[in-house]
Amino acid sequence: MNVGRRPAPDEWQPLRPRPSLLASFGYALDGLAYALRMERNMRIHFALAGVVFFFELVVRPPLAAALATVAAACAVIAAEAVNTALERVADVFSEGQAHPAARAVKDAAAGAVLAVAAAAAAVGAYVVVETYPWQFRLFSGEHPFAAGVCGGGLAGLLFVLAWSRLAPRAARGQSPQGQGGDSG
Repeated sequence: MNVGRRPAPDEWQPLRPRPSLLASFGYALDGLAYALRMERNMRIHFALAGVVFFFELVVRPPLAAALATVAAACAVIAAEAVNTALERVADVFSEGQAHPAARAVKDAAAGAVLAVAAAAAAVGAYVVVETYPWQFRLFSGEHPFAAGVCGGGLAGLLFVLAWSRLAPRAARGQSPQGQGGDSG
């Protein structure tokens, strides 16, 4: 056996069988649910996104503005999920002890969330200013696609919230301890 030789792509074997696509989505939802349950900032981001989506559902900005705010909110939530993952990995490798490298990882990840959140706030401020004076359009036919985008965003938030409360992985019994999702 060649110790230093890198295996060819056809020789590579995963440590465990690759989960189905549906199971991969379940693992992804479990990750968001974990961050939502464990991280105060994730709950704040979810609440603010819900307020923004509801505001846009009522005010009905143009489709481009609605898409921009939904994308910005999703980027903030994704950044916070990555931040949570990096914090947990840093905790594992530093064995719960204060370590300069773990602190640097955590600070850099938090800085990334701050940058994405600042950009999302700028997008939200643009939409608020651009749609002023606000008109109640919840039941109007104006900008129906924007309403669908905002309603879909709100429904997605509510789905993840329900998933985090009703279907924790341990309760579903789908994954042994220590195994998680698969990125592929």
